[in-house]
Amino acid sequence: MEWAKKRAHPTWDLAGSNLLHCTIDELAGARDALMIGASNDDGYQPLVEAIAREYRVQPNQVASATGTSGANFLVLAALVSAGDDVLVERPGYDPLIGAAHLLGARTVRFERRYEDGFALNPRSRRHGHDPGHASHRHHQPAQPERRHRVARRAA
Repeated sequence: MEWAKKRAHPTWDLAGSNLLHCTIDELAGARDALMIGASNDDGYQPLVEAIAREYRVQPNQVASATGTSGANFLVLAALVSAGDDVLVERPGYDPLIGAAHLLGARTVRFERRYEDGFALNPRSRRHGHDPGHASHRHHQPAQPERRHRVARRAA
């Protein structure tokens, strides 16, 4: 990520999110709604509380992240165990590979080809893996109660 943040910016930037930048004045009402000085140690508290209310959980069950890379890591940490296989598309996002390896998982790459418009083929299989089932092929699929527990933990 350091490279993506500090490198020279090319004409065609493949490392960015492609969100267009704007000023706060271009967003109607944003300046009045923005509180710049609030603490953000465990996430912006009004947002955390609103998410908790929406999903009927306690605020301490809500995890927030600063940016997509942090959010991707939180999701992987909640769902992936050491020894799991994680399917990662190619071309893909390198921090996903690094996060999976940090958690002790193996990465299995699958192609999204230009010739196919980079379309995902959910029926394609490689090395015995199904893009819809991302655990190691020798593991039993997660029991329903474990999936619900993980979903509650992730919410």
